Amino acid sequence: MSVDVRVDPGRIARMLRLRGGIVERRLAARTRRVADIARTLAPGSMPAYIDWRIEEGPRGLQGVVTCNHPATLYVLEGTRPHIIRPRRARALRFEADGGWYSRTSCTIQARGRTTSSAGLCG
Repeated sequence: MSVDVRVDPGRIARMLRLRGGIVERRLAARTRRVADIARTLAPGSMPAYIDWRIEEGPRGLQGVVTCNHPATLYVLEGTRPHIIRPRRARALRFEADGGWYSRTSCTIQARGRTTSSAGLCG
């Protein structure tokens, strides 16, 4: 008994790029996981602004995670050094390293997400 197998690379490539195909489903699952991680790491109300989608890119399908919150750039890239003062109370109150702290003002010296609350007002 003889068997003749023909592989059409163009048809296989089209099948892999189909909407709803296995490649898109796996890419969607991975993109969803990245968006979930971004939501857990985002501060304040920012997680509500994080969304994801699958779109056609120059080299095939690609997963895109977006955040439309107005302060996104400040969280990702940081701000210039500045002083924070309380508006209505006499002192700023924040939790860091398992304890509560109060200060009359804080100087922000570091930039970006690597700054912790304890380092902000220490």
